[in-house]
Amino acid sequence: MALVKRVNAAGITTYMARIYIGEGRRANVSLGTEERKARAAYEELVTRYRRNEWRPVSDVRFGILARRWLVDHVATAYRATTQESYAHHIRNIWLPMLASRRVTTISTGELETWVSERRREGWSASRVRSAMLTLSSVLRYAVERGHLHANPVRKVALPSGRVRDARYLDADGLAWLLEGARRTGPMEYAIVALGATVGLRKGETLGLGLSQVLDLHTADARLVIERSSYRREVREAVKTESSRAVVPIGRIAREALEDWLVSRPDVDCDLVFCRADGRPLRDAWVNDALSRCLKTAGLDERAVDYHGLRHSCASLMAATNTPLRVAQALMRHHPASAGGVTAAVYQHAGDQQMRAASNAIDTAIDEAGDLPF
Repeated sequence: MALVKRVNAAGITTYMARIYIGEGRRANVSLGTEERKARAAYEELVTRYRRNEWRPVSDVRFGILARRWLVDHVATAYRATTQESYAHHIRNIWLPMLASRRVTTISTGELETWVSERRREGWSASRVRSAMLTLSSVLRYAVERGHLHANPVRKVALPSGRVRDARYLDADGLAWLLEGARRTGPMEYAIVALGATVGLRKGETLGLGLSQVLDLHTADARLVIERSSYRREVREAVKTESSRAVVPIGRIAREALEDWLVSRPDVDCDLVFCRADGRPLRDAWVNDALSRCLKTAGLDERAVDYHGLRHSCASLMAATNTPLRVAQALMRHHPASAGGVTAAVYQHAGDQQMRAASNAIDTAIDEAGDLPF
């Protein structure tokens, strides 16, 4: 083994370990641009080599690897919105920069420089982090398939951005909003009611089918959540497997759905919510409709977005002392996402508990005071 120092035409010094692997062949391992760190990494590599823990990698160009990652990994493991986000980063950021580069030549030092330059250009912390996390996922894929020994992104100091506070409404705010939605129109009222009292995501609301609404005209009304819509394309898929469930709906959502289905256009379409010609609604239509409802209710049009209604629903369950395990079941979160082992293993949510929690949301909204109706 040997530690090699190189200076390129731009005067940048890089270090690499040259490892002879027999039969006249050698492998080069990039160690970065800082001498101290490079020497430390070299010593660690020598130790691993002597312990027979190091193996040569099967090098590959980044462009080939990234496309393989999108097809083999992303297309099978993520929903459509995430796939599009990853593809956008690869297409517009990383391929122009790294397409022809071999993945073993990508160093932590140059990635840190890239982060600094983007921040100076005015990129937000979240935008930089999002792009780097995409790259990290590609290079982790490379490590798992023997193209890299280690992921260089792991040692990059990423900028920390303040997480935006979620916007949500309390019981009074929801009562005002629902009354405004009622006066806006039956479809708007039904959509807002599902977000505020059932906690449906936007895609789940737009993808809801008539066959997924069960026993609507009884006190046992419930919804089968098993598909979602994105960019007018309805898919038999949900965000996670925990999202696939049958959930009860309370009086407010039930009556809102009944009113809407009576006035719904008689078109050949399985969707609960659709255009007059039977085509699916645009994704943006939901937030546009919500803005109109907020305006009608006399609230700030930016007070909450549709996903904020889901936060409002969860917050209202906490305010009505709904057991954590029951709230998780209604929100369709993974049991281990909060509450630890006690909530995940020892508490169980039955149909009666979920029904009681759903009714408690309606009651809290009904009892909200100081309203103009």
